Amino acid sequence: EEIYQNISKTAIYADALGESYYRLSHLFRETKELAKAVIALKRCVVVRRALWEQASESPEYGTDLGKSYNQLGLVLRSLDDPDQAIDAYTKAIVVHRQVYGLFPQWHDNTLSLGGAMINSANTLRTRGEYATANELYSTAIDLLNELVDVADSRITTRAKLFGRNGYMGRAAVAEIRNQFADAIVDLEAAFELDASKYRYSLMSRLIAAKLKLGDYRSAAASCEGVSKDKNSPSYLLQSCVMYLDNVIVEVADDVSVEEQKRQRLRSTYSELAVEILGQLQSRDYYENSRSVTYLLTSPSFATLSTTQE
Repeated sequence: EEIYQNISKTAIYADALGESYYRLSHLFRETKELAKAVIALKRCVVVRRALWEQASESPEYGTDLGKSYNQLGLVLRSLDDPDQAIDAYTKAIVVHRQVYGLFPQWHDNTLSLGGAMINSANTLRTRGEYATANELYSTAIDLLNELVDVADSRITTRAKLFGRNGYMGRAAVAEIRNQFADAIVDLEAAFELDASKYRYSLMSRLIAAKLKLGDYRSAAASCEGVSKDKNSPSYLLQSCVMYLDNVIVEVADDVSVEEQKRQRLRSTYSELAVEILGQLQSRDYYENSRSVTYLLTSPSFATLSTTQE
């Protein structure tokens, strides 16, 4: 019993030391002293790795070790060292997978595993390693989807945030590969998971992907939805006007559609664009932007003027 108590005390001290190094690294990151943050995290890893090896019956120790490697990867990437960053992410993934295999219901670890995979995939994507990045994104998304309905609201909130990032990353790979149908599916999934103001940026990206796919009607329908949302930011409304102008030009050039129907569609989209421009005007958006000049040259405004003459 005395030996057990000594081991327990040692574990408590080691855990506290590891946590101290971990918090110190955050302070160094806040002060932009990234080289010092790397040193603190490497010391943290040494302590937490020894602790996990000695107390593998405690999932929190393995989870903390994985988090330390993940943070090390983030700092190394900030230092523009992608090779070392990927190495740190890989070690984080290995540790988190060990914990997941032993304690699949330890949700904090599953969350961290998904986060490390997405961080690694993001770095791989910037290096052009799309296939490997996609595999990691997909695995992370599947893991995080397991957590969106658990009882712990802290876990579900972060799982949705991480899941959104996973879908966005995989959509980015699809866009690079000109696979816009796949990108749209992932962007829509990301949009559904995001309850923050950032979702409006996702909507802009989603409409752009629809245009690149050639799905003009769907793009216009999305713009109409934006116009009906009273919380839509002005920059998104302005983007929708430009998107609708693109739709109008494309519809005009689409010889597969009869002329009368083309004219009707152009008129409908033009009315929507001008309606949105009116919303921007009511917000005094024109005074602080180039929207007045844009309005005068807008295909939607020209089309509407022509149809009303």
